[in-house]
Amino acid sequence: MMSMPLKRILLIDGAHCDRLRKVLGTSIDFTALVSMLAQEGPITLAHYHRDLRDAEEADRQQRLLDWLSHHGFDIFGDDYSETEDLPKERYGTNLVGLAIDALDMAAPGDEVLLVAGDVKLVPLVEQLIERGVAVTLVSTLHGPTSISPHDLLVSECSRLIDLHDHRDAIARA
Repeated sequence: MMSMPLKRILLIDGAHCDRLRKVLGTSIDFTALVSMLAQEGPITLAHYHRDLRDAEEADRQQRLLDWLSHHGFDIFGDDYSETEDLPKERYGTNLVGLAIDALDMAAPGDEVLLVAGDVKLVPLVEQLIERGVAVTLVSTLHGPTSISPHDLLVSECSRLIDLHDHRDAIARA
């Protein structure tokens, strides 16, 4: 019998969620996502790492970010206006913050539920596993290679929850 993790920490790469929406053909209902993931034990912390590059994107995501904050998600990431004069990477600017978050919070016996897919996260997953932290990748393999998690990331994680199999349960009405 498998023992329950001490903490179950949900870390979300907001940019990956945006791409998942396109692959799944629906926006993600984050309440439903948390409920689905909590069937195996309560989620202790939920952190959403945003990646806002300009005013247009900030405006487009403001309702979602307000909703997430209101429903108990902690929101992380640079405000585009704080780094206006710096060059912008198109994707992955929030991954460093997400990695630091995971390493700071997760202890041996915990589980990190990682809604992400970027191969740049492989060293993070390796480090967490080495520390005795289980890592569950939450994404889909039913998309183009530009969106689906790289095979190396999938193989490093303890397990994968494929959101394609749960589309109806997590679709926003």
